[in-house]
Amino acid sequence: MKNKMFKLCLCLPVVCLCFAMSFSTVMAAEPVFTGGCELITGSTSYNTTAGTRTPQPYYTLEYDFLGAGVMPLGGWAGPYSPTYDTVNGILYPDYVTDEYYGLISDSGINFINSSLDTYANNPEAVKKALELGVRHGVGSFVEDPYIKSVKDKDLMAQRLANYYSYESCLGVHIVDEPSAPAFDGIKEIFDVYRSIDKLDTSGRHFYANLFPSYAGTALGVAGSNYETYCRQFMQKVAPAFLSYDNYPFNRINQGTNVGSAFFNDLATARKVAAEFKVPYWTFVQAGGQWESHMGQPSDPLHPNEGETLWNINTALAFGAKGIQYFTVIQAAAFTQAYNDVDFTRNGMIGAAGNLNQWYYYIQKANKQIAAASPVLMRSASMGIVGSNPLVGSTVYKSISSGGNTGAMKLGTSWRELKTFSASNAIAGCFDYMGRSAFFVVNCSTTAKQDITLQFDKKYGFDVTQRARTVSVAGQNLTLRLENGEGVLVVLR
Repeated sequence: MKNKMFKLCLCLPVVCLCFAMSFSTVMAAEPVFTGGCELITGSTSYNTTAGTRTPQPYYTLEYDFLGAGVMPLGGWAGPYSPTYDTVNGILYPDYVTDEYYGLISDSGINFINSSLDTYANNPEAVKKALELGVRHGVGSFVEDPYIKSVKDKDLMAQRLANYYSYESCLGVHIVDEPSAPAFDGIKEIFDVYRSIDKLDTSGRHFYANLFPSYAGTALGVAGSNYETYCRQFMQKVAPAFLSYDNYPFNRINQGTNVGSAFFNDLATARKVAAEFKVPYWTFVQAGGQWESHMGQPSDPLHPNEGETLWNINTALAFGAKGIQYFTVIQAAAFTQAYNDVDFTRNGMIGAAGNLNQWYYYIQKANKQIAAASPVLMRSASMGIVGSNPLVGSTVYKSISSGGNTGAMKLGTSWRELKTFSASNAIAGCFDYMGRSAFFVVNCSTTAKQDITLQFDKKYGFDVTQRARTVSVAGQNLTLRLENGEGVLVVLR
């Protein structure tokens, strides 16, 4: 089965929401807390909004290999073949096995955007990884340095044919964090790819990931202006999606002073991607302590569960249609801890093959994303309501006005929603087939919170929380959210 890319600009039938509901019924036994509402039965009376508005355009990528309405959930770095190096008597394992692909699949990750194995230095390992990907439902962007230098479309097609025959191959990883002066060369590679006519490349893409704004002068644009950097890349290279990274937690702030750059970058990526009518994907921090300081053994491990969920869910509230995790497998270089090695300081899977706490945090989050993604993938991001001082004082300065490509509203009301009552929370506002949907996030990483949404009338809602969907009706909807948790609310 060939992968097909669908750029969906209008809403699709309500079967998407039904999928979310059927999936979620087996995921959690704990009831969803929906204070102020009644469970919907055949006799429940409530107002509906279906068919009352023209659906808003939205931009998304779906792959046949991953499934309809499935959000791409990726990660760097993926499984690689053994190096046969030992550290403290521990042999680094062979990750290109059923065991580790099974663990990655069980975590909810459905594609790998990079691996230490390349088709140039270990083609058999790459092919084995693609075979395991087919077996476990994990796609891959192949690393192949040859593709980055070839200028002839037929030679490129011949090379790609070696691994494009695997349905798990989603494309080729071309570049990570380029400076603006490199954009012309990257454009040339993408243009050669787009000119291929002797190989079916439909639904497969070349992958590029951009710097965060805090890269400063490395951006290579005047004034280190991040919006200019992103826009120049999209204008020149014209990728199928805008991908970037920003890692907000380090040993200095440790969850207490996340910089405004995190929200500004979300806002900028959202704005620029919408201008070019593509989705944007962002990275989430799976562990930490890879800074040059390397950390001392006594430094606290970060991010914790609340911080990890917050990192994921704020991106979803801002309309991200792809989440990527750094790192899936801890690189050997990131094991350094003062003058020793540490296989638990970062990575979902440690360099010794061990599962770290971020594996379980992300597995939990990915179950919720899988339940919510049929709606989120096919919705237009319209704005934000809520109360969060950092968001309110920074992010909207980088947003221009004009439809869902621009102005994001910070306030307490939108459409049917009249009041959003919370001390530290936001809700992404979405148009889903003309209906209103909200992705509500508890922005506190240290405390649970009750969040109340008050509407102008009594409505029916489908509420997806902890990978379980319940249908309730009421005029006021109160949600009880864990630290950093995100909940999807869709008006019927």
